[in-house]
Amino acid sequence: MTQLMKRSIAWAGCRIPAPASDAPIVLLYHGTPRNTKPGRVDEAAFAAQIGMLKRNCELIGPETATLSRRGGRPRVLLTFDDGFRNNYDVARPILQEHNAPAVFFITSRHNTRGKYLWFAHLRALEDYFPHPAIRFRGESFSMSAERRGSSMQRLKTLLLSLTPHPRAMYEAIEDELPRLEDFLPPERIDDTCAGMTAAQVRELAADPLFTIGGHTVDHPFLGRCEPEEAERQISENKQWLEQAAERRIETFAYPSGEYNSDIISGCKRAEFRQAYAVIPVQQVAGPYDIGRIGIYGTSLVALSFIVRWGNTLRAKRVRLG
Repeated sequence: MTQLMKRSIAWAGCRIPAPASDAPIVLLYHGTPRNTKPGRVDEAAFAAQIGMLKRNCELIGPETATLSRRGGRPRVLLTFDDGFRNNYDVARPILQEHNAPAVFFITSRHNTRGKYLWFAHLRALEDYFPHPAIRFRGESFSMSAERRGSSMQRLKTLLLSLTPHPRAMYEAIEDELPRLEDFLPPERIDDTCAGMTAAQVRELAADPLFTIGGHTVDHPFLGRCEPEEAERQISENKQWLEQAAERRIETFAYPSGEYNSDIISGCKRAEFRQAYAVIPVQQVAGPYDIGRIGIYGTSLVALSFIVRWGNTLRAKRVRLG
């Protein structure tokens, strides 16, 4: 019996009681690698979570994500941000096995081998860089076990301060930081860092279970971009996705949940019909302000709590993920 099966069976008894809200709950996943650091969602944990949701909830598509309904089982919409290749390799077959609809919000930068999203590059450095220090712009960032986390946080802050955002940050990462290929084998890169290819996006889009959504070219903080750059991030990503998927793309997710009224206007100009946030920032929720709750751990008890109470706590602006 595989470890995946053993863990799925061990968690099979978890149950979700009736929800405290009549509205659907929208869950947000990111990467779903086969193997990762303890405590993060990997293949086994993801399979167990989807199995529990399937047994206890009604898994819905995005067309009903904003509609309330009294009574019945909890309704859950599954969404995935960033477009990591592991969503295609790992999440897709598990979702198909359970006939579970899902929306994949895909960033287009990392569809080419050797290109990675800025935070994926930094996480790979933090998780796997084998040397005692990283040199960057005259500074030494210790990679000892005790200081690795604080060093990476300092490096992240420095990179995000570079302007213009995000071009200067990506130039610095690609020209001045260690290459992932220098210390990670290709199979580890594919499992944790690489993005979906155009062919994989096309195959996802061809499955009626799945919806493809926009998520910008480079996954910037849109509020840090110049207005013209923010427009380009939204529109060029949509164009690439529509060419790859061979269909119209009408839904969008704000990277890192950061947006404002100008960004909403940009989504409308790009002819997106709905957009997903993390914590909604508008006074009146609507189709461009759909809230979600992130799933970052493996606990089925925590997941059950989120499905039951997440919308109620979200209405009070309690951050759950």
